[in-house]
Amino acid sequence: MLILLLTKEYNRLSKNQLGILNDKANNYLLSQASYYEMAIKLRLGKLEFDLSDVEEFRRELSIRMLNLETLHFAMIHNVPKVTDDKGKPHGDPFDLLILAQAQ
Repeated sequence: MLILLLTKEYNRLSKNQLGILNDKANNYLLSQASYYEMAIKLRLGKLEFDLSDVEEFRRELSIRMLNLETLHFAMIHNVPKVTDDKGKPHGDPFDLLILAQAQ
C-alpha cells in the first residue's frame, strides 16, 4: 500500500483502505520485508523512486518500522493458504512474511 501512496496511485486503493489511511486514530507500521521487496523492485527497474524517498515519506507520516524477528519466520507456516480465482495458491514470500508478522 505504501508504494501506491508514494506513486500517488490512490485510485488503486479501496474505499475501506482509504478510510483506514485517513483515520488519524490509527497507528501505522512498515515491515522490513516491505523495504527488502522495494529494494529488489528498484534494482529490477520496476519502481522509479529511491529508498531515501521511502524513508522520508515514512517519517513524515509517522510510520514505525516493524523489525523482523526469528519468530516471524517461524510463524509463516501458520499463515492461511489462499488461492486466486483459478485455484493457484498465493505464495509471494514477502506477503507471507508480512502476514506472519501481522499474526
